[in-house]
Amino acid sequence: MCVIVSAASYIISMIASSVMTVPVSGILSALMSSPGYSSQSAELYAVISVMISTGIGTVIMAAASLFILLPLNIGLIRFYINETTETHNIYDLVYIFKSRMGNVVLIGFLKNLYTFLWSLLLIVPGIVKSYEYSMINYILAENPSLDRKRAFEISKALTDGNKFKIFLFSLSFIGWILLGCMAFGIGLIFVEPYMQASFIQLYLDLKTRAIENGSVSADEFTYIGI
Repeated sequence: MCVIVSAASYIISMIASSVMTVPVSGILSALMSSPGYSSQSAELYAVISVMISTGIGTVIMAAASLFILLPLNIGLIRFYINETTETHNIYDLVYIFKSRMGNVVLIGFLKNLYTFLWSLLLIVPGIVKSYEYSMINYILAENPSLDRKRAFEISKALTDGNKFKIFLFSLSFIGWILLGCMAFGIGLIFVEPYMQASFIQLYLDLKTRAIENGSVSADEFTYIGI
């Protein structure tokens, strides 16, 4: 399952690289054939080409991340969550594409936007907020119909007082990641599922505690199919 998501990410990157070279090549050819072209303007044309290619690539990757990779990632999370109760299904991977995808994409976009805006203040607030929002994808994997505001509130409730714990938990995988990279990246195929399963368990533990202390309701983690 992780391989599928990784493959999708790689394919999208390749498509973005291929697509953005077409308009760039056309514009550069037009500029170079214009009457005012000279060797002195070559540097300007090079800068223009980089700006155009970067802009196109950024737009393509941002759109693909929101509309393809985000739903796939949340579907993968749903698969692992359901695996804990032996109710998982291969179709969990595409679950979000047919279940409130618009709502999920909007929340994903706002999550990235808020993290970016907090990072503009200082790096530390951005990091703190990224951990505060870190459970949103897991929450949406269980209930993609959640209200935007409530999704952020629940993630805050789950991570309140646990951000440093989550940070340390993330650091514990650095050794495994380095070992996977040393094996020409092949080892990551085995490390990724282990990491996913571990973070799923962390999420489930945080959810159980939040339900027990009354900050969230168990019903909020159930998709009722609106």
